[in-house]
Amino acid sequence: MRTYPSAAATTININGTNVFVAIRRGDGSRPPLLLINGIGANLEVFDPFIDALHKVGRKKIGTIRFDVPGVGGSPPTLFPVRFRGLARLVAQLLDTVGHQEVDVLGISWGGGLAQQFAHQYPQRCRRLVLASMAEYSASGPTSLVRMRTWSERRTVSGITGNCWQVWAGPACSGCIGSVSQP
Repeated sequence: MRTYPSAAATTININGTNVFVAIRRGDGSRPPLLLINGIGANLEVFDPFIDALHKVGRKKIGTIRFDVPGVGGSPPTLFPVRFRGLARLVAQLLDTVGHQEVDVLGISWGGGLAQQFAHQYPQRCRRLVLASMAEYSASGPTSLVRMRTWSERRTVSGITGNCWQVWAGPACSGCIGSVSQP
């Protein structure tokens, strides 16, 4: 496993569930970015992104990334956990590390979990970015699927590839989305 010289990596026990977490402190000017990776991928999948993000601009964005139970440094749970339970685990993780509000980036399967987290805890999700996943995921909450039509969406500069960006907050049912297609 890789070492994390510029990020604090540790295992945190959350109500009996051990979760491996890597945290890179930002400059405090904005909420940290919570990164949720795809199924079966550990938190190291974000290493190139973290390195690139750290080199952009003068303001440093803090990041929080973790291995879901059963992946990487997080041992499996005794019983399967549904998205609702995983979203609750994410909220408890944020409580443990002392963050009430985050921006969230979910990739692939992690996008489904990111949607569930934003749906269950809209007051904790300032912004939500979904990448490399089906636009209208059957597993995602319907309140986040109410997006403007393709013709009304605008391209988001600075984001490449096939991604769907949703700016979520307390009024999650009124989200505005935008799409960038390669």
